[in-house]
Amino acid sequence: ALSREIVKLERCDVPDKALLDEKLDKLFSQLPEEYVVPSTGGDFLIPKAIFLGSTTIRGLDRLEPDRPYKTYCRGQDKVTLFSLRSRYPMRVSIPWRLCSGHNGTVVSHAGTVRYEGELVTSKSVDGGTSSRIENLSTVQLESYDVGFRGAGNTADT
Repeated sequence: ALSREIVKLERCDVPDKALLDEKLDKLFSQLPEEYVVPSTGGDFLIPKAIFLGSTTIRGLDRLEPDRPYKTYCRGQDKVTLFSLRSRYPMRVSIPWRLCSGHNGTVVSHAGTVRYEGELVTSKSVDGGTSSRIENLSTVQLESYDVGFRGAGNTADT
């Protein structure tokens, strides 16, 4: 379901598969151990009552490709489908704070995570190329646990 647009069989300049595989493998091998999601934080779960901080994802450096890459053309763009799977458990944490001053962290742990996405490469006006990741989604999540820290004896796990 990643690519909902109709794929047309057309001539397009798809890079050498071995070279593309090498570049993508290098890109994915350089993922950081942890990543703070920039669009999170500063949100109220319940207005003026429960404040959420920035989400941190840990274990990205242990993701690796688990299926062959597939490249095709979509209009003027080259699209490469990829799939990454965790080799080890991944963790997500979100700090929270109540208006009363109590605080803690929502933590989650997943034994197996698999993501799929598209690397879209476009020609730029100056003749170069630009690439971006689109349609990144979680397609598999196994052994998933969620807990709360700092919520007192009744909710701490």
